Amino acid sequence: METATIRSYNNDIEKLQKDLEIMQKQNECLRRELSAAKDQIVDMEKTTLETKNNYSLQHLTERIKFLEEQEHQLQAECNDLREQNELLEFRILELEEANDKTTYDL
Repeated sequence: METATIRSYNNDIEKLQKDLEIMQKQNECLRRELSAAKDQIVDMEKTTLETKNNYSLQHLTERIKFLEEQEHQLQAECNDLREQNELLEFRILELEEANDKTTYDL
């Protein structure tokens, strides 16, 4: 009976060793999958960040363009007002001269 028990233990040990080997292979496979998944997550995070940065850059570019257009409009308006001011100053001088002539004629 002792031999049968030893043989049974040997069979159990072989079975456990095979199970261990299978589990080690599964563990190794799962570790590779986990590593690949982590790499994929990092890549997706980078892509998301790049997309956000591109969106922010696009938004800032549009804002700059809008502000430059607004600056151009304000410059044009400023130039128009400057010209009007010069015309008004000239008209004031004309009126003052006409007033002075009227005063001398009296």
